[in-house]
Amino acid sequence: MTDEKTDSSHSIELPVGMLNALRQDGDLGGDDVNMGAGAMMDLDLNPIGLNLPNLKILEQPKSRGFRFRYGCEGPSHGGLPGEHSQKGKKSYPSVEIVNYKGDARIVVSLVTDEEVPKPHAHSLVGKHCCNGICTVQVGPKDLTAW
Repeated sequence: MTDEKTDSSHSIELPVGMLNALRQDGDLGGDDVNMGAGAMMDLDLNPIGLNLPNLKILEQPKSRGFRFRYGCEGPSHGGLPGEHSQKGKKSYPSVEIVNYKGDARIVVSLVTDEEVPKPHAHSLVGKHCCNGICTVQVGPKDLTAW
């Protein structure tokens, strides 16, 4: 197993002030942003020569060996393990926002592993989760969430 980090080109939520600053500085053109519902934006995170904010996946969820619980089975029996989790050395899925300074919000939900992802049949639960969607405030110093 390697501790290789991967870049992601998934949606991230940017504060409106930051988006406006990027546009004013000429770092973000109209073709780079597709506005979605609310403040979510799909960014081309790897345009040539730009260091735009992007989400780096530090560790993916473990793909096998974890059984989701039904709500009637009671509370969770531990967190969702990360792909590098081993017996006696647990790890968890984690992400980091790079090329950005300030406060940010990371919003996570489960989706299917398909060309066009769909909401997953299972839901995330926990202290930062509501209706299967987990929201974590990060920054300004630490932009990592797990």
